[in-house]
Amino acid sequence: MSNEAKYTPGPWRIAELQGGNVREEKRRLIRPVDDKNYEFGAVAYVYGDESKINKANAALIAAAPDLLEALKLMVEMIAFHWHEDTLPKNETDVPMQAASAAIAKAKS
Repeated sequence: MSNEAKYTPGPWRIAELQGGNVREEKRRLIRPVDDKNYEFGAVAYVYGDESKINKANAALIAAAPDLLEALKLMVEMIAFHWHEDTLPKNETDVPMQAASAAIAKAKS
């Protein structure tokens, strides 16, 4: 089984657009960015007003690829320390399970 991403690789950026629908509400477009810093396509839209929650939702979605990669690195580091017996497993088992479940959810 391939371990490659089933999602659009990051980084992703927020691009704000005006109008475009009947209600003319503001929308935030989450777009991938290539290695030359050009935005292309779209991975998500966040519709709504200027509320903090809409801005936070867009920021969380845009950060998803970076968060996933950081979590993978942390899981690898913890697994290494478990193998080397330099980290108490009983103190890190629950966070490790939660991190592994979140990674699996992102890959599904």
